[in-house]
Amino acid sequence: MLRGGYIIMIIGAILFFSGIIVSILWAGSFFKTLLNQGMSLADIFIPASSFNNNTLLLDFPIQIHRIY
Repeated sequence: MLRGGYIIMIIGAILFFSGIIVSILWAGSFFKTLLNQGMSLADIFIPASSFNNNTLLLDFPIQIHRIY
């Protein structure tokens, strides 16, 4: 019965590391998309202690997902 435990542990490790690899690949493609669109938040300056009613105009769609 000890053998079955090792097999389950090996399968769990494979799933764990494949999940890490998929996450790294997804994050890389996400940041590549941001860099290709040239979107930079460093160019936005809001002075301290002031009221701003600004509108951010974007030329690409934004998806908002609601988590329940």
